[in-house]
Amino acid sequence: MRRITALAILVPLLSGCYHLIAAEQRERQQRLEADLLAVTDGVIREAERRGSRSFAELFREMTSRYEAVYSRYGMQMDPFDQAYLSYAVALGGRVDRREISPDEFKYLLDKLDADMKLERAKLAAQYQAATPRYYDAWGNWWNNYWRILQEETIRRSLRSPVSCSIRSYGGGVSYVDCY
Repeated sequence: MRRITALAILVPLLSGCYHLIAAEQRERQQRLEADLLAVTDGVIREAERRGSRSFAELFREMTSRYEAVYSRYGMQMDPFDQAYLSYAVALGGRVDRREISPDEFKYLLDKLDADMKLERAKLAAQYQAATPRYYDAWGNWWNNYWRILQEETIRRSLRSPVSCSIRSYGGGVSYVDCY
């Protein structure tokens, strides 16, 4: 009887704790996203103010600042953000060398961004972020997706196509290296 009474008291308490923890996680995620958006806006404003003409330099700076934001939250950069930024730096170098146009650069990044948003939502519905299963699923998606995106990149930058490969941090965590 005591167990039943204890359970009757504990279940609502634990349920309340779960909702509190879930709310805290949502708030933290929202703060992270707001900080990343502020970084993006700040880097773009600085580049406009300085008159920076290097696309690769702009995205290298953004990568550095994204890493700092994730670090403040005690996290590694999300693989989608990391892959996007690595691709943007490599592709930006092609724009800087006039191998592709800024319009082609924008098209390829917009395509990647749209496709990543869809896949990020799918993975978030299936896996808890930053777990080995999440990283494995993401790595499988990237490998399959890159084959398609690489063909598009090659068509648009025949002289110097971007190449990307997955490197491992270990423990199921990997990152994309584009060059």
